[in-house]
Amino acid sequence: MLAVALSLLAIYSFAQPTLKQSTNSPVPGEGFFGHIVDSTGLGDAQQAGAGVTWNFPVLTENSRDTNYYYSCETTPFCDSFTGANIVSLIDSNFEYGVSESNRLSFMGWASSNGVNRFYGRQVLLAYPFTYGDSYKDTLSIVDSYPGVYYDSIFVIDSFFADGYGTLILPSGTFTNVLRIHRVSLQLDSFRYDGADSGSIYGRMDDYSWFDTAGFHNPLLSVGYDTSGSTTPYIYNAEYYTQAPPLALGLLAPGVNDISLSVYPNPANGAINVTFLRSDNEPVSVSLVDMLGRVIKTTTLDQISEGASTVTLDVASVCPGMYIVKFQTGQDIFTRPVVVAR
Repeated sequence: MLAVALSLLAIYSFAQPTLKQSTNSPVPGEGFFGHIVDSTGLGDAQQAGAGVTWNFPVLTENSRDTNYYYSCETTPFCDSFTGANIVSLIDSNFEYGVSESNRLSFMGWASSNGVNRFYGRQVLLAYPFTYGDSYKDTLSIVDSYPGVYYDSIFVIDSFFADGYGTLILPSGTFTNVLRIHRVSLQLDSFRYDGADSGSIYGRMDDYSWFDTAGFHNPLLSVGYDTSGSTTPYIYNAEYYTQAPPLALGLLAPGVNDISLSVYPNPANGAINVTFLRSDNEPVSVSLVDMLGRVIKTTTLDQISEGASTVTLDVASVCPGMYIVKFQTGQDIFTRPVVVAR
């Protein structure tokens, strides 16, 4: 009995953390580094319960991205997103959202390539939210190009606050952390050149750990693809640290041109990415889906000056709308592309 009592005392010594707008929604001027890691050292990531210790001190960074937040009025596409008050800039894509006292939601995205508004909003966090709470959200996303393709995605997101405790990362130890498990069910229906290409069912189980001490971003995110009958696999994992504050100002809608072209578009078996370089700096070329998941990536350490071409094999990639992401040093460029059958 004494052992049981001591165990209960250890659990209840944690003050159950509660997510709130003031402590967890991003604010303009903030930025975060995303340290992208592989699955090594994440074996207990799905552990749930009260008073858990998630011990991930030896995660190895493979690459890094940066995410900054802006006020809507400082961005070039604000007029297309009525009510937006927080904007995330990732690569050259502006993601428009609404931060409210009861939720953080996502309205759509825009770039120099066009604007995509959701039918409704995708809830990212509900407030207040604490251990044992749950929330369900539905959303429709449509992306189309007249006479070429029509992509409709229906999403059901279910959120569960299924654990709290201590999170140990390479960046430090965090106590009173709340873990959110999001189950995302997606039905993607695609039509190309007037012909239906069928529907694709997907399921993603995403886990995010949140601090309540004013870190306005997840501390760690781990995503599992659980769509098929085979063993689920981690498609994305990254932990986050604070980036230097940003001096807010009006942003330009475009990015520098490097004569980047993507063809054929729509593509079937392969995508050719051609670009012009005046130096021999390493480059990476990735295929990213509309949920931000990296599907294919190629890194070239040696590049000759002048024109170069990288080929991405998409023969096994599901039909749909994707983004080709080209990165060299701190410069990132994107182009939309359709994979069709």
